[in-house]
Formats: sequence, structure tokens, C-alpha cells
Amino acid sequence: MMISWGAAGLGKQVLGSAFGLALGVCQLPEDNAVFMNTMSGAACLRARASEDISVDVGSHQSPVKIAAGSASIGIHFSPIFALQAKGSIRGVSRFNGNSAGWSLLPNGVERRRDHVILRIGNSAVHPIRASLGEQRIPFGIDANPADDLWLVTEDRVFWGPVAPSAVVTFDNMVETQLDIGMSADGPKETSLPRISARLMYDLSFFERARLVASIADERGTRRYGFGFVSTSRAGDTSHFELARINASDPVLDAGFRLLFRFAFDASDRRWWLVYDEDRLRTQSFLFGYRYFFLEKFTGTADALAMRLSFGRVRSLNPLIKSKFLMALGVEANL
Repeated sequence: MMISWGAAGLGKQVLGSAFGLALGVCQLPEDNAVFMNTMSGAACLRARASEDISVDVGSHQSPVKIAAGSASIGIHFSPIFALQAKGSIRGVSRFNGNSAGWSLLPNGVERRRDHVILRIGNSAVHPIRASLGEQRIPFGIDANPADDLWLVTEDRVFWGPVAPSAVVTFDNMVETQLDIGMSADGPKETSLPRISARLMYDLSFFERARLVASIADERGTRRYGFGFVSTSRAGDTSHFELARINASDPVLDAGFRLLFRFAFDASDRRWWLVYDEDRLRTQSFLFGYRYFFLEKFTGTADALAMRLSFGRVRSLNPLIKSKFLMALGVEANL
């Protein structure tokens, strides 16, 4: 779950009077009166589609194609109630020669539902808020700016599954926020819920910096997390995160899993960098660049882009192969 510094307001021009529609990133207007008016009967829609070709440099394997799409929508009935949903779909295929063409890999098409929730309250005006629906219970920062090639291979075990859940937020509207989540999803023979708590504190001696501490209990299996998020005056975001899950790794015969991540995402999304170290598994260094064009024809800076990324995945055990990957693709944004 990406940390959101702003509220779910609408800073772009909306179409219509009874019900407004804004395309792209929703931003909070500076005038609270405008905010209260625009948040009644308004919707914000954002979508992205991309296709990348990836090669494993130095190997004899054929190229891999990743076709992906993602979308999110927020329907704001009033400043208090909103319906929000976000999801993605990705298909990975390999080129098998001129006769066979591209064929899906064994995992096929992956459909991922990030959340479908009813949000009660708004972070701009309400110190106590809640969300009900399909979502992850709050834990960590969970932000990865990488392209779809790297998101396909990301191990989601550190952040938990999407399940019917309830989350309550307590916010002093200054520097401290506490999120508490609970989900009863799971086998019927057990009555123990999945619970979590995430505490976020904004540092006064940084312009925009936040500490994030989390704990979650998955019916006896605990997860711990600690992170730091910083945003520069230009809007560039960097963060590091340490996440541990006290669950055994049957493949590597390890007693627990541990992940360290450092990530950088430029404000205009042109540059991004990710360093991941998954204990006893892999050490990854990923780097990417996007070139946006057609701004004068589309009216938006990020409507269409060419993107290039490189990554070195170093194995920390004999069961996983080290790789150097390169990907080239296109991206379209709504």
C-alpha cells in the first residue's frame, strides 16, 4: 500500500454538473470549500496499459513478452463516503520460434485485485476513518515503482493476501496516524482472525518524511515491518523498508524470511530504481527510464512513453539462477 501524502480530492477540471469525472491523478484543491463541493458526486478514473519485451542477457533462452493493464477508480458520493477499486492483469509469454510464435508461460494470465472497498471518512477532514471490503490489512509501505517485468516476479508473501477486511484509522491530523486492520478470512475450523497495526509518524525536522512501523499476526505467524519514506521539494520519493515474516521457507530450509528494499521514484516517473535483498534467496538491483512524448497532441505529460529497464538478479543459494535482464516496452496512460 503506497503511502498517500495527500487526500482523495479532485484537483482537475471535472465534466458535468450533477456528476463529475476526472481522468488521471486526483489531487486535493487548496481551497477546502472547493474540496467539499467537488467531493459530492464525482469520480476519478485512472488506467494504464503496457507491453514489454525482455531478454535474459547471456543465456540462450528466447525473449519474454509481458502484456499488462491496470486501472483504479474512486466514486465519491460525498466527502464522507466513497467507493474505491484497483486491480491489474498481466500475461507473460515466450517466443518459441517463427512457427509457434508467442505462447503463454505455465502461469498463464495473472489477475490481481488490490482492493475493492467502501471508504468512510476522508483524510483531509476526518481524524477517524474506516474502510470495508476486499483489501490487505495495513502493513508496511509496499511501494514498488518498477515496470511490470519486475512486478510479475515480486514475492507478495511479505505484505499478506487480499481478503474481506475492515480497517480503522486514527489520525491526529498533524503527524501521527494509526491503522488497525482485521480479517476473518480463512479456514472455518479456526476462529482466530488475521490482525495488524501500522503506526506512521511524520518527522518535523524533515520537510516531508515519515517513519512506518508495522506488526501483523496471521494465526500464529507474525510479520514485522519498519520503513522510512522521504519526498523532496521536487516531488521525488525515496524509501527503504525492512520486512520479516516468521514463517519457515521449505525450499531453502530457513526459519524465517527477511526482505530489505530501497526504492527511488522520480516525481515525473521518468527515473526509478529498486534494490531488493531477500534473505537466502536473491539480491536484485533494478533500474529504469521512461521517455514520455506526444504531450502537445494529448495534453498530458505522461500519456505515452517508451520505457527501458535493466536488472541484475544475483542468487544467494544454488537453487536459484542468477540473471541479467533487459526490457524494452511502451506504456499508455489515461
